[in-house]
Amino acid sequence: MLSDLVVPILAGPLWFILVALLVHETFLATGFISFSVSQVSLRQSLTPDSMQGRMNSLMTVSARSAVPIGALIGGVMGEFIGLREALFIAVVGEAASVIWLIYFGVWRVKEMPSLDAAHQN
Repeated sequence: MLSDLVVPILAGPLWFILVALLVHETFLATGFISFSVSQVSLRQSLTPDSMQGRMNSLMTVSARSAVPIGALIGGVMGEFIGLREALFIAVVGEAASVIWLIYFGVWRVKEMPSLDAAHQN
């Protein structure tokens, strides 16, 4: 997440920009893989077997539907307020997306909850 701050502030020689983008993409890919494995595992542990297909298709459709909407909004923002400014706003929005993780204390989950325990709460 913080590595995304690199993109709007990049300046300097081409070799420096390329190295910085390579480092950025490495951190981005590592974080994305870690997030994906964790969230899919948690979703699957909390969803009954009979609902797995529906849950996965809903998540896929919602995630893939957000991409063109976000691209359109980002393009409009980049056109009207400038590319760097739009990228800074994107970084702030991305940082704000972890508020619910902090609020609900997701980091305290030490093991996958059982389906029965999830429905008792």
